[in-house]
Amino acid sequence: MEVRVINNAEPKKAQKLSIPAAAAVGGLTGYALKYTLPLGIKEINDYTGGNYNKEIRKSAFSARDEELNNLKNILKDKPKTESLDLFLKSKSSDKETAKQARKQIQKGTKELRAQINDYAFTVAKKMKMAGKSKKYLLDSGIRNDRPASIFVVPGIALAVVGTFVYNVIGHFKD
Repeated sequence: MEVRVINNAEPKKAQKLSIPAAAAVGGLTGYALKYTLPLGIKEINDYTGGNYNKEIRKSAFSARDEELNNLKNILKDKPKTESLDLFLKSKSSDKETAKQARKQIQKGTKELRAQINDYAFTVAKKMKMAGKSKKYLLDSGIRNDRPASIFVVPGIALAVVGTFVYNVIGHFKD
């Protein structure tokens, strides 16, 4: 009769981790942190020269002006559109014309006001999208300008030290 030893009762040997593999994982983690860590106020101000919010607003207002010009071109094609005419007059730089147009809008029918609200919503949506896209572009530009070594080197160092400590402590337990 053959006797077989059951190995489950014996303590397992500590699994040794590979230091080069840990360094590679630490480096990749550090590089990923370059893009995932939030931006600091100092970083933003250094990149934009303190004009971060101004740049976003400028982009939003240029989108508004562009959309208003598009609506003016539509009005030239369809001159009988009363709601569009009143909307553009209410956005006029001449205060008196804008005031009179707003009074006419208030006196107008529900349908007229609904159409004008649709135009206002369209312009506001364009402004919001332009502001968001400018913010995204600025943020990604700032993240791309971050030096990778500031994130990769500490990631490698922490992973190597952690692996070494794990391997040594695991060795002492045996």
